[in-house]
Amino acid sequence: MKMAYLQVANRVAQCAVALLFMAFLMIGLQPAVHANQALPLQADVHSASGHAGETVSVAVYMQPGETASDDNFWKYTMKVNYDPSVLTLVGPVLNDAEALIFDTAESVTGSVYVKAEYFPNIFISERQKVFTMNFKIDPTAAAGDTPISIEGGSFTLNEEPAEITEKVSGKVTVLSSASPGTATVSIGTGYGQHGYLVTVPVVLSWASSGVGSFGIRLTFDPAALEVVSITGPQATVFDSTYNNRDGYLTTAWIDGSGGDQPLVSGQTLFTVTYKIKTTAAYGVKLLTVADKADPQQFTLTDVEAVELTKTLLAGSVTVVEPESSGGPTKEIIQVEVRAQGSKDAGSVSKAEIERTLKPDGTKSDKIQLTAVQAKQTVDAIQKAKLNTANIIIPDAKDEVSEVNITVPKEAAGLFVNAGINVGIVTDNARIAIPTASLKGFEDDLYFHFVPIKTAVAKQEINGRADKEKIVLEVAGEKGVTVVGRPMTIETNLQNRKVDLVMPLKDVQLSREQLANLAIYVEHSDGTKELLHGQLVPYGTSEGDLGLQFSINKFSTFALVQLNAVSEVHQAYIQGYDDHTFRPEQAITRAEMAAILTRVIDKEAAGIQASYSDVAATHWAAAFIDKASAMKLMSGYPDGTFAPDQPITRAEMASLAASLTAGDTQGAGFTDLAGHWAKSAILKVQGAGILEGYADGSFKPEQSITRAEAVTMMNRLLGRQPSGSAATSPWADVAITYWAFADIMEASTDR
Repeated sequence: MKMAYLQVANRVAQCAVALLFMAFLMIGLQPAVHANQALPLQADVHSASGHAGETVSVAVYMQPGETASDDNFWKYTMKVNYDPSVLTLVGPVLNDAEALIFDTAESVTGSVYVKAEYFPNIFISERQKVFTMNFKIDPTAAAGDTPISIEGGSFTLNEEPAEITEKVSGKVTVLSSASPGTATVSIGTGYGQHGYLVTVPVVLSWASSGVGSFGIRLTFDPAALEVVSITGPQATVFDSTYNNRDGYLTTAWIDGSGGDQPLVSGQTLFTVTYKIKTTAAYGVKLLTVADKADPQQFTLTDVEAVELTKTLLAGSVTVVEPESSGGPTKEIIQVEVRAQGSKDAGSVSKAEIERTLKPDGTKSDKIQLTAVQAKQTVDAIQKAKLNTANIIIPDAKDEVSEVNITVPKEAAGLFVNAGINVGIVTDNARIAIPTASLKGFEDDLYFHFVPIKTAVAKQEINGRADKEKIVLEVAGEKGVTVVGRPMTIETNLQNRKVDLVMPLKDVQLSREQLANLAIYVEHSDGTKELLHGQLVPYGTSEGDLGLQFSINKFSTFALVQLNAVSEVHQAYIQGYDDHTFRPEQAITRAEMAAILTRVIDKEAAGIQASYSDVAATHWAAAFIDKASAMKLMSGYPDGTFAPDQPITRAEMASLAASLTAGDTQGAGFTDLAGHWAKSAILKVQGAGILEGYADGSFKPEQSITRAEAVTMMNRLLGRQPSGSAATSPWADVAITYWAFADIMEASTDR
């Protein structure tokens, strides 16, 4: 038996051979007794919980009994049963104990059978996770417990297997349906004179989950309006009808894909084109649902056909009197599409603005970039060997109260295929949409800009910001001051990275004040954020500045100055001898220990640890000792610290959560079901410390990069990156790098 073992182990690794040979040699020197029976051993299933349709992880642990010997074994088998009508095993069974031979081939539906042999470390001296199973809960499963039982199991110390002495079963708890999701439907507004056609969108402005169906009965004034057409989502099951005599229309839609293509926040449910009757009385004509509580008139369900908690924002059509001068209420303006930025002299294409006079005397802009214009733009930009097309929208008289931009999917596809980024430049905001964020986007792209110009509205935003916890934690009682012009932006491009620049419009600030700028964000889902950006040029005049930051969802943005001027901070992370920072390199546990001890002042409440893999000569030995004594970090059960091991995003979130006050929960990510760090991730997301990726995921097991780590640490510490450095001290961090400002804040003194 020993020869067979040595042959297998030799094929795997020489180090494993030596270790295991020594273990067997020690066993051979023991008295010839039934050592298997002398080792009490327990196996237990770690229970999990989740909602129907979710995937949960169920781990199996083994541990020695109280009177266990110090001997280790080299093989185990185990059979675990589950109810296949409730649970479906997904993916491979994970070999957590790193057995050199790990076989699950004999598993069948309803039972997982594991055979594991030869382990790289001494096994088993303490409680240890041996394998993990991932189960998807049946979408129709009822709430309650379903058992995960250990039917049998053995371990082998010498040559004969012995039964595992204690087997503790677990369960998966199917949680009752969560509270109904929420959704807000907004009916648009329109205006025009007698005989005009007015198109009004009905938009899903917010939904906590995908919408699988809707039914809406809208009423309108039949004396003033008549429906000409109703257009619903493309390539879906949509139906509509209208009655111009009684003044109502009905629409119904269901996701014909069976749940794979639900509607999400920002998407248009349908659009209605009305004709204003020549006999219509002047004034506002309400568009609404007569009884919002009646599901026969207003219903939205999620993909599981569960009714959502709904809010309806009514719309209107305003019948406008002709101007007394007889002049037109609409005008067509030629605007330029330029390469690179607004300072470029020549245009590469033209687009048209339909500028309409509104009843309040302001004007509304409507721009649609056609496929022909997009083709001209692509050709010109490729010829110039550039990579960005900016649509420039002028407003010299500051009279535009809203801007609506549409880029048809055919036009957007041309930009994607050519690798050209799309920009939208107004006097009040500038958006840069990278090509990567347009890939796979199959709808017409639209943006709706509404600058907030009145002092009263700005003051209301300021008052709300001063009461928000995320602002109080950074600015304290002195709060913030709204500077520049806030902006509300709506779009159907959700959960995709976009760069936004807010200009310092009519703002004169000192260098210290510029270093204390931030962006206060009020999202339509009720969440708030305080973001820190990078100062960049804005406009055509020398010295015009704006604050640039990245976002993946849109709402109301306000540029604010923190009234409490930041203290002078010292760098807490260093670069490398070759003058690089290596922003995309994973940060190690040793590096994180060094960072924490530089920025956290906490009483050493623990006994200084001694780790077998941290020599006194290790560059971070003192940092590791201090971080352990302050209980900021700890080692592993085997007595190691693993100083050079990368930290995962989940581990970083857990660390940040332990240093974060409050318990506000974030909206969550798509890949956290059943994850051990879910609550910590939601906590720091709610505190505005971390972000996920454009696809809605968090990637908890992915190593966190040095750039991501300092961005999170800056937010955790309330340090305000100014981005005002003109040059970078690091050879591999350009001023255009997404985390440039955060890296400067973390790695340079100021």
